[in-house]
Amino acid sequence: MVGTDAGCFRDPSCENTYKPLFRKYSGYSCCLTQIPSGIPGAAHTVDLSNNIITSIPAGVLNHLSRCTSLNLNQNNIITIDYGAFKGMTALFILQLSMNKLSSLDRVLFGVNTLDTLNLIGNQLSHLGKGLFSQSPSLSTLKLSKNRLSMILRNILEGISSVRKMYWDNNVISFIEIGAFKGLISLVYLDLSCNNLSSIHPGTFAGLNRTTRSVQSFTLYLHNNRLTSISLEVFKDFPRPLILELSSSANGNHGNQWRCSTLCWLKRAAELTIWYSGIPRCANGTPWAQLDCTDKCELLTFLSKG
Repeated sequence: MVGTDAGCFRDPSCENTYKPLFRKYSGYSCCLTQIPSGIPGAAHTVDLSNNIITSIPAGVLNHLSRCTSLNLNQNNIITIDYGAFKGMTALFILQLSMNKLSSLDRVLFGVNTLDTLNLIGNQLSHLGKGLFSQSPSLSTLKLSKNRLSMILRNILEGISSVRKMYWDNNVISFIEIGAFKGLISLVYLDLSCNNLSSIHPGTFAGLNRTTRSVQSFTLYLHNNRLTSISLEVFKDFPRPLILELSSSANGNHGNQWRCSTLCWLKRAAELTIWYSGIPRCANGTPWAQLDCTDKCELLTFLSKG
């Protein structure tokens, strides 16, 4: 077969076929080394996962104008040419997890209809300016399990529709002030299992809780390197806010809190903040026994609202 590797383990159930009834093309686990020619333009679902494809050249997918779901998970993709998805004008879900992408510098995902982009488990260490800006309908962005060390303000330009973002299990130690500005639809943000040691009060500026319809927001910050966090950090979040701040179960990794700085969390109900998991105090004080009598920070915060 053209475009296959004789040394690859070929799944006996491999289907390099098109099923007209379901409008589905499948090349799952067929030892493909490149995107095959001849995928019918009428296909709505294309599954090329579990192969050894190394690149996505410009033009090879342009005829798939009816395709709504493209699965390229678990390949060896290193490069994506500019314009690779240009003709896929109905694309809704793009799966690129478990590949070998290390850097995305250009606007590659310029599809107006794209709703979900999965880049989990690559080797990404760099994301270019405005990378997602030509995907204005993007709702879910998955960047977990990469090698990203920072989130810069210009990366997320033009995706005000995004609702869920997954940045967990990277090595993020820096988030630029205003990095999430303008993400007025965001309701779920996972920053867990990174290297954050501090969060500036302006980090989440621009989420603008006052202009949203009432809806909860979920923020995961567990298993970082945080020791304290100010109530001021959360002033722009919509309410109710659901927080996860805990450390790993054995206490040897993750956040080692100076719990006296978290006294505001003891009064979270007054702020419409809920939290799951119990923060682990670095000095060994049980959370339930933490003495919080000074309400100055809480009163100052409420007076600003």
